[in-house]
Amino acid sequence: MQTKKYEYKKFDNIYAIRLIKDSEIIHSLKEFCEENKITAGIIQGIGALNSLTLGYFNSATKEYKEKTIQGSIEMTSLMGNISIKDSQTYLHCHVTASNDDYNTIGGHLISATISLTGEIFITALDGKISRYLDNETGLNLFKF
Repeated sequence: MQTKKYEYKKFDNIYAIRLIKDSEIIHSLKEFCEENKITAGIIQGIGALNSLTLGYFNSATKEYKEKTIQGSIEMTSLMGNISIKDSQTYLHCHVTASNDDYNTIGGHLISATISLTGEIFITALDGKISRYLDNETGLNLFKF
């Protein structure tokens, strides 16, 4: 039996979530949104990581260039949104993080693993926001 990688408390339409050590952020938050039937929302957070993979979208090639960082990492800001693509929960998150030399890096969040704790807030919005792949930009855009 797999144990949950988070604990949470709900305040009206806002969820305060604590991600537990060794949780992968995107996987855990997708699971949380599916469990709580959140189809549109806003993500904010901070925390401590031991692994971080960032993406930089190259508009010429329409591909993400990825960079992985290992070690003691402070997640100074996590921002993102929740929507639906192809009937599945879709998270679009960006992150800024720093290391013990106070060097900062940021980009599209591909994956990250919690080393100590993650403190996340999700504001659930009424309704659903869908996405579609836009061939011109190569991005998954909002569809209204």
